[in-house]
Amino acid sequence: MNTLTEKTEKYLADFFEGPVRLQKVESVNLPLFLRERYSLWRTVLFDKSWLLAIEADDWNMGTPREYRQHLRILADNAKGPVVLVLGATTSTLRNRLIRLNVPFIVPGTQVFLPMAFINLKERYSPYGEPSAKRLTPTAQLLVLYQILIGQLHDLSSKQVAAKLGCSGMMITKARKELESRDICNVKRVGKEARILFPADTKTLWKKVLPSLASPVGKKHWVQWDQPLAEIQYAGMTALSQRSLISDDEILTFALKRQVFTDMLGRSQIRVWPDQHGAHARIECWSYDPSLLSDGPLVDPLSLYLSLRYDHDERVQGELATMMKELQWQ
Repeated sequence: MNTLTEKTEKYLADFFEGPVRLQKVESVNLPLFLRERYSLWRTVLFDKSWLLAIEADDWNMGTPREYRQHLRILADNAKGPVVLVLGATTSTLRNRLIRLNVPFIVPGTQVFLPMAFINLKERYSPYGEPSAKRLTPTAQLLVLYQILIGQLHDLSSKQVAAKLGCSGMMITKARKELESRDICNVKRVGKEARILFPADTKTLWKKVLPSLASPVGKKHWVQWDQPLAEIQYAGMTALSQRSLISDDEILTFALKRQVFTDMLGRSQIRVWPDQHGAHARIECWSYDPSLLSDGPLVDPLSLYLSLRYDHDERVQGELATMMKELQWQ
């Protein structure tokens, strides 16, 4: 059992003044992003069989709407009521979950089981807002580059900056961010700090995944006079070329946010109000997608991050296949 599961079992046993047994449940029918985020356990509370979806340790706190959507998907695959078990919460998140009628347990602090039991203590997470634990775009780019391409191990901030086209200061901040989360180590060579990554990239990916965010910001329908050259397919267009799923009617491309703005300024593209008459859809990314792939498609890890919360079961199935077939360095 993971730490949160053990805490849950003990917490429930304290309430019922006796042992509470959790039975592991397989989650093969769930979308990949839910299988990664939650482990499923069944137990009896108030004479009912409940499905406990226990969030993985160190996973970033989600938003209320994300948790409500997770609950709906879980409920579609469960027999009986479902409750989310979270490692931490904030006052804002707690209040929103209650208003959305989302059952939840935070072991040691809070229980909200509508029509069964409610226990809410005034004790909240020190982490602040749900997005507080996400890596910054530069730190995410750095670690994805190491996983996909390598060549950053044992380099100085200046050398890494040259490869990624960032300032040395940005890389130093990103390195410190990764070091503080135990994602990388640092060794000193004179006055120089060199970044060290574990050799097993698959293990590194699993460790960093809870801290990773979708690189996609705003999406725009656009028109152009001439198709843009040397930009990469993204979204459903990229997934369709990596799998058997059909593409959308309009192609999707990825551009770094600043590059998109520059193209608008040079009138290379113009924003269109909707898909009718648009030539393409542009995803504005928080980092340059071309740094992680030299082919026509965005890299598979960023593609996965951009689509992992898609509600389409077909998309989830193809993402799972893509990740399973990925060749780790």
